[in-house]
Amino acid sequence: MPYQVRRFKDEDTKSVLAKWLHKNSRYKDFNLDKVKLTTLFKQSLNEDSPTHLLLATQKQTGKVVGYLHGYVGKMYFGEDIAANDLAIVILPKHRKEAKQILKIMFLK
Repeated sequence: MPYQVRRFKDEDTKSVLAKWLHKNSRYKDFNLDKVKLTTLFKQSLNEDSPTHLLLATQKQTGKVVGYLHGYVGKMYFGEDIAANDLAIVILPKHRKEAKQILKIMFLK
């Protein structure tokens, strides 16, 4: 199935957050602070922000099937700049396509 990647939009907050973000992550047994997470998501709306959120969608339907949330900043042991991930989640039924989805996310 063909996928594409796009930047997170404000209107994605409820659908990504409410429908599957937490329950499909390895952290599903931990507490979820929706206000904190929404604030973190919305930081990525500013193009100059060091926080980035990419959504993987099905090309035909536009349905969100995964996301990559990361940031660019100084490494904790020096002044070099590096990209790091905060979270990577792919819906369980699309995980067999993880290689393809992750490849387009990282090349975006």
